[in-house]
Amino acid sequence: MSHPCPFRSRLDLSLLCMMFFICVTVNGETVNLSLGRLSGIVKLSRKEQPFNAFLAIPYARPPVGDLRFQDPVPHPGWSGERNASTESPLCPQLMTFFPEMGETFFGQEDCLYLNVYTPQLDSNAKLPVMVFIHGGGFHMGGASAYGPEYLMDHNVVLVTIQYRLGILGFLSFGNQMMPGNLGLKDQVLALQWLKDHIQNFGGDKDRVTIFGESAGGASVGLHLVSPLSKGLFHRAIMQSGTGSNPWAIVPQPLAKERANAFVTLVGCPPQPWNSLETCLKELPVETVTLVAEKFYVWGKAPMIRFGPVIEPFSSKNNFLPQNPLQLPHKDVPVIIGVNFKEGGILGAPFCSDDYKQAIELNKHQDQLLPHILTTDQWTPFDKRSDLVQKVQEFYLNNKSLGPDNLDGFIDMVSDIGFFHGSVKTVLHHKLFGPAFFYLYNYEMATSLNSLFGKCARPLGVSHGDELLQLFPLGFVRHVPTQEELAASEQLLHLWTSFARDGVPDHPEWSPVSSDSVEHLYISRHSVSRQPSFFKQRMEFVDSLPWVITSHLNDIDGEKSKAKTEL
Repeated sequence: MSHPCPFRSRLDLSLLCMMFFICVTVNGETVNLSLGRLSGIVKLSRKEQPFNAFLAIPYARPPVGDLRFQDPVPHPGWSGERNASTESPLCPQLMTFFPEMGETFFGQEDCLYLNVYTPQLDSNAKLPVMVFIHGGGFHMGGASAYGPEYLMDHNVVLVTIQYRLGILGFLSFGNQMMPGNLGLKDQVLALQWLKDHIQNFGGDKDRVTIFGESAGGASVGLHLVSPLSKGLFHRAIMQSGTGSNPWAIVPQPLAKERANAFVTLVGCPPQPWNSLETCLKELPVETVTLVAEKFYVWGKAPMIRFGPVIEPFSSKNNFLPQNPLQLPHKDVPVIIGVNFKEGGILGAPFCSDDYKQAIELNKHQDQLLPHILTTDQWTPFDKRSDLVQKVQEFYLNNKSLGPDNLDGFIDMVSDIGFFHGSVKTVLHHKLFGPAFFYLYNYEMATSLNSLFGKCARPLGVSHGDELLQLFPLGFVRHVPTQEELAASEQLLHLWTSFARDGVPDHPEWSPVSSDSVEHLYISRHSVSRQPSFFKQRMEFVDSLPWVITSHLNDIDGEKSKAKTEL
């Protein structure tokens, strides 16, 4: 969902990175770890304060050869002094959501690295630690696309991590040999690495906040319930993604069908297991990555083909044993929130080419809408037409999709794809710990919508737009106004005060205490408490004929009618 650097060309990207590096970095200090010595660099924050950056620190052995499709193994360390001044390569991926990138392959399998940014290299400083998990639909993204310069003015240690993506990170056969969730287990190992070593960078291992956006937010939500993540963090922030969104988890029967289809597509023998495993580990990495494109049903839908799954009980290192709404949450404070027009990420492409895609969608709405909304994998086949009829009436006024009701389509995607799951998560979490909810509606001249489609008018504050206030992004060029700078500082203060104290510093922001979901409304005109959150729209989604909780536990596939479509 949010994504890494689509510059106009690789040369453009290389020149920009080189210029930036020369202008604001100098030789940095060294840090001694039990794993070895690291030499970093010094950079400047937005307010021109120096900070230390240690890049591409390996936290796991390269997941190649016999370690491909295996749980991550801790990195053993290095001899001598390791140069930590250059960024790591991306994990293998395609950036097909960005039209200008085409189907170019990026990355390498040796990609399990993290970056540490700190304003104080003092092991006694005990600064709050904020660990960012990037988005990208579990198929794209990278740690270095999210710059540290804004957060470094707020006296925290920032860590950005990489994890395996796509088929390499989320292939699941639903058995104990290859149960899935490798990308999430990578994240667990990175958090364990930080617990062991972050004090050397001035961080407090007992005050760690994990935060993420989109698939990164969903990852954070899954860490809240995973037994493997116990004791590794102390606060959590979920931006535009939770473990209860319909796209956040692939039903195990469907994941298994896709795994078997993948085997057929790459020409590996399905049996015996030893032969299959050997074949999969010998495939070229480009082959493994490119074949994921075969799993789109229409356009770029469904956006997530390989993602988190509920693992079988026989899984020896089980990250997710049940549906997140049926597991207790860790007793930590959380912030959960969404953007006012999340669905712009799927609405923007319809604007291009005189609504060419919309015309095609209108011919086959019954078949295509469930795939776009990712409700197909949770809705019994005989109920899908009923669901489509209801959402067409509620959001589109029973009309074909076009310029006059594009906002209705965007609300449809926002409600079903993002809002409803976030509300369910916050109401569940408040049973275990304080949960603060927000609705972000600060509209800027730049929106991530521009990456996905060319619309003649703004579509509102869309998926990922709040990232512009938290990070200088490697994939969007935006020069903030003075007013936007002030708003950015306010949002950064809310996030970092929460990381420091477990409570966001705003007099009107209190934890959710009722089903009405009182929340902080953040807009260009005000930041204020609102008593309820889209009550009518959430009740409508509740009434739809899809039962996400029952299917999430459907490990053996007897109840599910979900089918892989190639």
